[in-house]
Amino acid sequence: MSVEQLIGSFRKKVLASKADHVRRTIAASLAAGQGGAQTVILQDEVTQRVSFSTTALDGYIELVALDMDGTLLNEQDAVSSRVHRAVRQASTRGVFVVLATGRPPRSVEHYYRSLGLGTPVISHNGALIWDVHRKRAIRHCAIAADQAHKVIAFGRKHCLGVFVSLDLMDVQHCDAGRHPTCEKMIAGPVTRILFQSPKPMLDELQRGLEEKFPQQLAYFRSDPQLLQIMTAGVSKASALDYVSRQLKIPRDRVMAVGDAGNDIDMIRWAGLGVAMANAHATVRRHARHTVPSNKSDGVAVAIEKFVL
Repeated sequence: MSVEQLIGSFRKKVLASKADHVRRTIAASLAAGQGGAQTVILQDEVTQRVSFSTTALDGYIELVALDMDGTLLNEQDAVSSRVHRAVRQASTRGVFVVLATGRPPRSVEHYYRSLGLGTPVISHNGALIWDVHRKRAIRHCAIAADQAHKVIAFGRKHCLGVFVSLDLMDVQHCDAGRHPTCEKMIAGPVTRILFQSPKPMLDELQRGLEEKFPQQLAYFRSDPQLLQIMTAGVSKASALDYVSRQLKIPRDRVMAVGDAGNDIDMIRWAGLGVAMANAHATVRRHARHTVPSNKSDGVAVAIEKFVL
């Protein structure tokens, strides 16, 4: 199955769900005696493309991209009942809900399945777009093995911990800082390299990498003591752009919600960028709206206000 067919299957499922929701809405409206132009929809249009005869829904949100840590998940690393309900309601109404996270697929799947999603997952900060159901990559942007060796060798001089993802699921990884033989395990492209050290050391490392490998790498700092390295061009925004293009959804009908520095590009790219109240001030400055924190069901508030 090609990438286009794979994405197309996701779209077909959601459009079918949207058509079913429209039918039920029409039936309820007619039963209540509420006629009018909004309820005049041809059956074949509902079945094939869910087309309204008015412009009442111009600008509506068709895709919601959600960061996980600090956004979808509360401080107990869980999805609250209100957030769970809002996400399920959005999906039932035919809205694509996409998880966009720095996590690898293996630590996303539990939440993904509990929410009943059928969409691709943006993981590793956009380096990997993953089909959870078929357990295969839709798109993978990786660091070439030879460059990974050079980055690791350079990083050892500045960092206490150097961790390398050896497979897409991040099940196999090694600490190149403590085990020099780790580099021998790198036989192919690497999804990400993670450096762990105090912030001043990481600041120095990033400056050095930017000088040594100009415009060749992407850098993510979701935590002051962690520096994630990906190949150039990788971001949640670039992955979200890819997914939305495959789904034929314009960016002005995309809502992105996040809280950290690695969410800024995605928040700026989306037609509706939303920051959590617990986000850093820099993140909030780039958002059009701010919702309550992840402790107060901010994701549910965003979906209820702008989607449902």
